[in-house]
Formats: sequence, structure tokens, C-alpha cells
Amino acid sequence: MIRRAKEDISTSLRRGHFYIGLTAFVKKFADSIGKIATHTGSLDPLADGVVIVLTDDDRFRKEEESSVSKEYTFRVLGGFSTDSHDVLGIISKTLPVSVDIYNQIVVNLSHYSGTYLQKVPDFSARRINGESAFDFAKRGEKIEEKIEEVFILGQSVTGVTLVSEQHLLRDITDRISCVKGSFRQADIIKGWEEVLYKTDRQFPLVECSVVVSKRMYVRGLVRDLSEDIGVPLTTLSITRIKNGKYSIDDCTVFE
Repeated sequence: MIRRAKEDISTSLRRGHFYIGLTAFVKKFADSIGKIATHTGSLDPLADGVVIVLTDDDRFRKEEESSVSKEYTFRVLGGFSTDSHDVLGIISKTLPVSVDIYNQIVVNLSHYSGTYLQKVPDFSARRINGESAFDFAKRGEKIEEKIEEVFILGQSVTGVTLVSEQHLLRDITDRISCVKGSFRQADIIKGWEEVLYKTDRQFPLVECSVVVSKRMYVRGLVRDLSEDIGVPLTTLSITRIKNGKYSIDDCTVFE
């Protein structure tokens, strides 16, 4: 089902469909329905979930629709840090982390409430002189640090599981293989293959959720949690389950 409000359409872009990229997807979608369209906010390359597509005169409501709160569920992988703060990144640090990381994340995530000054990740969709920050970061070029004042309306930690090396490597490889575009996929997969040895080690995955304002990066929050706790953490998955009044249950998955 496509949920319509006047001529706006709420759609769920699943993992791997975003970086066709999203702009190309919106054009393809608009052509398929014979309308002019725009979107109200992008997703990370590895993320999935709700994206609002506006058509016809509702395109002029983009700023209004972009300013709504968003809700995410995400899974934090203990034991690794990467340069992008998710598994689509070059590994920068590894350290054994026990399941006790759950309690540390519970305590530290609770500190993030209300106004939050967040450093925008270098690997981000923000534009710099007409280029994506992703492109500068992939080339290893330094960019000017940007701090955004964002707002966290709520947060929770809902569970923890232990995942084996074999399962983790398969999951990461599958996710990265779904990403379209040039994001160093071959080098990143090789890096994960080198650190996950097919032994009997297990790693904690902590399940979390947040309700936030626009411009808040979940990957940036995980980076800051890692620094607060003093152990390597990175983001395995992110799903935007709500965008303003639209939930993921209102959405249609578009290929």
C-alpha cells in the first residue's frame, strides 16, 4: 500500500536501494507515475526505512516535511571501530568487548537527551563545493569540521545478543554487497575477512532506538558513545521506522 496525503507519498527504501542513489530513485519513481517529485531527507548507504517523497505542488512543502522528528532502531556492534562509524568503513581499532557493554550503553545513552552538539561524520551526504563529503573522505582529504545542534527526544536500549564470527562476517558481507555506488566495498570486505577468522569468538550486538530531530546522525551518536565508554563500537544496521507522522507500516517497498 502507498500511503497518500493529498499528493505526497510515504515510501520505504530498503537496504541497497538508496545509493542508486536516492536522487536517481526519486526521478525513476516520478517518471513511473508521471509526476515531478522530490524527497525530504536521505538515508545512509547501509540504512533502510522511511523516506517521504513529495509530488506536484506538495514539493514546496519540502522544508516543512523535512523538519519533523524521526525515529530509528539501530544495532551497535562491540569490539570494532571504523572510519565511517558503521560496518561500511575501514576498520580502525579492534578490542575484545564482553556482553557487559550492554549495561554501559544503557547508562551512557541515557545521557543523550535534549540538545546535543554533534560533529557531523566525515562520511556524510552534506555538500562541500558541489561534492558530497563522502567523496572527500574516500580520497582521504581533510574537510572542515561541522557541528550541528540536534535534539534527542527519547532513547532506549532494548536488548543484546551474541553473534558468532561466521554469522557476523556473512551479515556484513551481505549488507555491503547490497550497496550501490563506489564506497570502497572491495577493500572494506577484505578488511572484515582479515579480522574475522572463522573461529568460535562471539561479539555483542546491542539493540537501541532513538527519536531525534533532523540532521542527527545515528553513526555519529554511536561514535560518541564509543568515545564516552572508551571501547570500540560501530553501527551494524540502521532503520528509520518513523518519519514525522508516517511509520514504516504505512510504506511500500520500492525496488
